[in-house]
Amino acid sequence: MTYTLLVTIALVSAEGPPADSAKAEFVDVGALVDRGERSYLVQRYDRAIEAFEQAVAANPTVGYVWWRLGTCALMDGKYEKAITAFTRAHALGAYQWRPVRIAHRGEIAWGLAAAHARCGDRDKAIRWTRTALDEGLREIGRFHGLRFKELLEDEEFRRLVWADNAKDLSRDEGFRHDLRFLMHEAKRIHYDPFRLTSEAEFDSLAAELDADIPKLTDDEILVRMAAIVRRLGDGHTHVRRKATPERLGVHLHWFDEGMFIDAAIREHADLVGAKVLRIGDCPSDRALELASDITSRDNEMNLRAVAPRLLES
Repeated sequence: MTYTLLVTIALVSAEGPPADSAKAEFVDVGALVDRGERSYLVQRYDRAIEAFEQAVAANPTVGYVWWRLGTCALMDGKYEKAITAFTRAHALGAYQWRPVRIAHRGEIAWGLAAAHARCGDRDKAIRWTRTALDEGLREIGRFHGLRFKELLEDEEFRRLVWADNAKDLSRDEGFRHDLRFLMHEAKRIHYDPFRLTSEAEFDSLAAELDADIPKLTDDEILVRMAAIVRRLGDGHTHVRRKATPERLGVHLHWFDEGMFIDAAIREHADLVGAKVLRIGDCPSDRALELASDITSRDNEMNLRAVAPRLLES
């Protein structure tokens, strides 16, 4: 097994070792970890803790198992135990070789922040919150939950995790708040935000939008935000409407010869194969050019697949 650990005990007397002095005990750490994982998945955290504690006692070098132990202890309300396990995991790194398992960066620090928050240690909770954010924890909203209920009354903590109530803001200030949050998170968690666009240009586009917000419609603001995000050069980073937009009953595809309808709902089946010449009053090639400026993508094929989707809604 992956984690089998052989422990050899030698019994030596003054007369010399007896013939049966070597005894071997095999600890199947892999089986313990698998048992812990199954118990974790069905939320039997007490059983998971028992299995993971046996696993780290036999092999204390795998950070992933310490992280799992800390997570289960946190879920089970055993906060001091969680702090001990997470601290060890943070020192080792939450990685396991075979089978490959890894926790996202910042996950361990989030666990330490949560455990310290539940223990009432404000300073350590805030310190580990900063560490989690600096290490790239993906979902900052995880600091808005019940484990941080008391800390959410702390002004410094609220500012740190963007937990201020934006609903009390005016329409313009609300959009400005969203724009600042967008810029903050793009720089914090994107793997390489200025690969294609300099930070100065990125900031300039945001400043221009900030100034224009009062004279723009909601949709125009979202389009401008999408144009900023597109410059991150990443097809998995984009701006979406919260509500699902209404869509045309046709599917558009961008070929070398132009944009065509390659699928449609039953009522418009006769349009399949037709070339699209205009979108409203805009020539189709110009419409695709405008859509391209707000289409996040990794490459040309990604652009051709996604840009027509924007013109369908």
